[in-house]
Amino acid sequence: MKVISVVNTKGGAGKSTIAINLAIELANLGKKVVIFDTDGNQQSSFTTIEERNENSKLSAVSVIPIPSASIYRDVQKYDSFDYVIIDAGAGDTRIVRAVIASAHFGILLIPVKASALDIWGTEDTLNLVRDCRETGIELPNVYMVYNQMPVTRNSRIIREVKEPVEQLCEKYEVKTLSNYIHDRIVFKESTATGMSASEYSAKIKHKGYEAGKEINAVLEEVLAIIENKEEIE
Repeated sequence: MKVISVVNTKGGAGKSTIAINLAIELANLGKKVVIFDTDGNQQSSFTTIEERNENSKLSAVSVIPIPSASIYRDVQKYDSFDYVIIDAGAGDTRIVRAVIASAHFGILLIPVKASALDIWGTEDTLNLVRDCRETGIELPNVYMVYNQMPVTRNSRIIREVKEPVEQLCEKYEVKTLSNYIHDRIVFKESTATGMSASEYSAKIKHKGYEAGKEINAVLEEVLAIIENKEEIE
């Protein structure tokens, strides 16, 4: 069992969209997947996957609402699953800290958008990562993910956002994924149907297939990281 924790204390970072799409694409690969939705208010992942599971033609994904700080202990009981994906809510809470700690068993993804406010807000999450490490919990795989990036190639915004993100990575000893996720409308439309971006694009024969390619590139990179690392006891 591997854990993929998706965390940013700032709201609107796109955590649920990433968690949902990664979970569905893993299920489409034949993996047994469960999402922990820890946001007791919105429960976006729970609602989307419940919608999905009403369609027997789609691959099944388990989803459990767990608005509790016991996640770090509880996740270890789900070893019958190949992957546990944890969708964290916003804010600095005991639950969010537990979700970060759970990345000890896999990887922590921190979505960051291309704006100064979002980059500054992400530093709050990185401080929690540092706090967690100082308690003795090893978090070797912490990666920032460029999310909702401008679609325009060689965008000035993308160039400008890289330097402060790289500075944060050096300061907090984290890394960035090499693959980006861009701001595509298909991500918003697909979750309403319980589908991943790639599934939805195929259904409506829309050029949004690029969104699915991006998610799968991120997934491939994530799997390369967590499957090649030494097993944590």
